[in-house]
Amino acid sequence: METISRTLLTFLLNALWQVPLAAAVAALGCRLMRRGPAWHRHALLVAALFAALLLPLGGIRVPASTTAERLQLPAVMPPAAVTPATASAAVPAPAAAIHRGRTISFAPTTGSFLLLAYLSFLAWRLVRLVLAAARTARIRATATAAQPLPVLSGVGERCQWSFGLKNVELLASGRVSGPVTAGAFRPAVILPASMLSETSENVLTTAIGHEMAHIARHDFAANLLK
Repeated sequence: METISRTLLTFLLNALWQVPLAAAVAALGCRLMRRGPAWHRHALLVAALFAALLLPLGGIRVPASTTAERLQLPAVMPPAAVTPATASAAVPAPAAAIHRGRTISFAPTTGSFLLLAYLSFLAWRLVRLVLAAARTARIRATATAAQPLPVLSGVGERCQWSFGLKNVELLASGRVSGPVTAGAFRPAVILPASMLSETSENVLTTAIGHEMAHIARHDFAANLLK
């Protein structure tokens, strides 16, 4: 249990400065690439997301088990005279004294408080994720297949073709106020019921194309990792 607590505390301390550093580098890179393709910035943000997880994990060191070395002398040999000079020369310095790493020491109460706060934050985020997933599942379960005007059907097919997508469901629901994307393995674009009567091709292309871009970049799955 003590080893697990020490590992979690090390991960937390590493994440406190490494995650903001990864976010700052990604923000700077996106600013420098603001005139470039959008997928370049998206790839950089996804790389920063993985770096924010892998960098703190890389700083964890599992202590190796050490065994005490014993010096056994034959019984027939008389004990040799040992002087202070020879004793200091014969006994090697401990490895910990030679290779000293920088460590941060916390009182047991402080370390326990930090771990409790971190685990409480993880539990809170997990509860929010479960509630959001349940709400998304309810919206998709109650959504119906859209019976749109011909202009909406044509825009949906053209947007799928533009992003190289296939079999993206076009659904309608009265529970959403704007177009949303749902599903990582069976993606669907859920439109508000009021949009089924929209006749402006530009408005429909903007709304549906935006959601198709999320599907093409797998943003729904990426949001689950955040």
